[in-house]
Amino acid sequence: MTKCCPRQACVSCGAARTWKRYSLRRHPREGALLTLEGADALRGERWALRLLHRLGLRMLGLTWNEANWACDGIMEPRGAGLTKEGRSLVSECEALGILVDVAHLSEKGFWDTAELARRPFVASHANARSLCPHPRNLTDDQIRALVAANGLIGITFVPFFLQALRPAGIDDVLRHVEHVCALGGANHIAFGSDFDGIDTYTQGLAGPADYPALADALLARHPERLVRGWLSGHARRFLTDNLK
Repeated sequence: MTKCCPRQACVSCGAARTWKRYSLRRHPREGALLTLEGADALRGERWALRLLHRLGLRMLGLTWNEANWACDGIMEPRGAGLTKEGRSLVSECEALGILVDVAHLSEKGFWDTAELARRPFVASHANARSLCPHPRNLTDDQIRALVAANGLIGITFVPFFLQALRPAGIDDVLRHVEHVCALGGANHIAFGSDFDGIDTYTQGLAGPADYPALADALLARHPERLVRGWLSGHARRFLTDNLK
């Protein structure tokens, strides 16, 4: 994105203040936040985490579905939580100001993180399991815990996380948004589209150009203040409050 649109976007490689300067103060260019999905590459080395932090890393997903040295992913049959090293990793991330992402984490790992965390954490792309019983989605209790921690949930457009019985559409996105609202999370919702991680798409949401259609559907049923928050405001506030 930053290579093809250098006048519109840049990578915020420095401290959190760089992100805030570019993205939160109406700078002509948007700042892209550097994240890492899966702690595998760190190999348990604290120096590697500190180095990536100095290079601009500001959010870390502990795993991608499978088990690694830090934790079990949601698709690991064992279903264990954080390892001793994984617990240290969460604490080190918080000390450095790296946001912890619990997407893809096992259910026990989620609860280990929720118990250990002293700062808000994020589920960058996940939906409500009570509406669509995919293991990658969050239970109602998990959503409530995320809200209680003042965290953020990115409702995702992955079709099989939205609807299990038929092709997913924009109305299904609204169902998940409204379910999180019913659990007290209206001010903790953003969107984690995962457009770059899927090859099948929700009807009407095949790429970023379809966001206006989603916005129109949301505005037809919800106040503009909330819709603005869901589309960008809540994520910006969360980053402003929690990046160091």
